Parts: sequence; C-alpha cells; structure tokens
Amino acid sequence: MRTLHTLILPFALTLICLIFSCTDSGENNGLPQFIQVGEPSRSYDNVDQRLWIYFERFEAAAAARNINADLEDFGVTGSIETNPGHNAPGACSENTNNTLHHVSLRQDFWVDASVTEREIIVFHELGHCFLGRGHVNLALPDGTCASLMRSGGNVCIDNYFVQTRDFYLDELFGT
Repeated sequence: MRTLHTLILPFALTLICLIFSCTDSGENNGLPQFIQVGEPSRSYDNVDQRLWIYFERFEAAAAARNINADLEDFGVTGSIETNPGHNAPGACSENTNNTLHHVSLRQDFWVDASVTEREIIVFHELGHCFLGRGHVNLALPDGTCASLMRSGGNVCIDNYFVQTRDFYLDELFGT
C-alpha cells in the first residue's frame, strides 16, 4: 500500500517544476519575448561583443530574404557607450566618404532594454547604416507602427513580437 508520502512527493515535484518553469523573469513585463540562446557563431571586428548576436540575426534575416548582408565586409562597426554624443537610444553615423557605418547605442538604454527592444534598435540602426533607409513614420489602421524604421516620438505603437516579426522584417528588407 502506498503511503501518503509516496503519493504527495510526485505531485509536489511536478508543481514545483511548473511554478519555476513558468516564472517570468520580469525582463519583458509579460509580453512575448525573444530568447537569446547560446552564443553567436561568429565575431565581428570593431563591434562590441554584446552586439554580435544581433548583427548575426540581422544577417540571417536578410539571407532568409535572399539579401547578402555581410556587415563586416560592408564595414559596419558598433559600440555601446556611456556618452555616445546623442540622446536617442541608438544612432548610425557615416564618415564623409560614406565608407564607415557605425552603430552606437546608449549604455543606459541597453541595460534596461529587453532582448526584443535590443533587437528592434539594432535592426533599426542597421536599417540606416546598411540598408540606407530613412525614417517611416506611418501607423497601420490599428495604430501600430508600420515599420521598424519609425522615428522617436509617439507616432505609433510598437508591435514587434514573435508573432509579427516576419511582417516587420519583410518591410525592413523591402520584401
């Protein structure tokens, strides 16, 4: 005959596993979130190591749309800085002969940003630096942003999540 101990123990272990596997880290405020799995498979010269995974994701998103986006070959560099010289979360700067494309992100933004917010800003700045895109301040009929290339201000509501990622990347890469 089973004792109460042998009946309760499996139930308790299952309950504990469910509780801890479903706990929200607080990082994403309950919204859908990208999860960074592992390390990037390559490095990028003159790019802050924290940006490598996002550069790699940008290249992969471009490749999925038949666009060759070798950011290192193109000369894109990147940094996360305490005082980057701009008030925006990120910026793209080019030198006078249009050969250096540098993504700079504010450290205070980076520290507080979720993985999704980091991907949005890096992809937005690479949209400027690599794709040569300007801002697109359009809203869809439901008030959500029509593009990752929107400028600051409250022209629309961000809607970049796992479920809408392909829509926004198709728009970003013009496919």
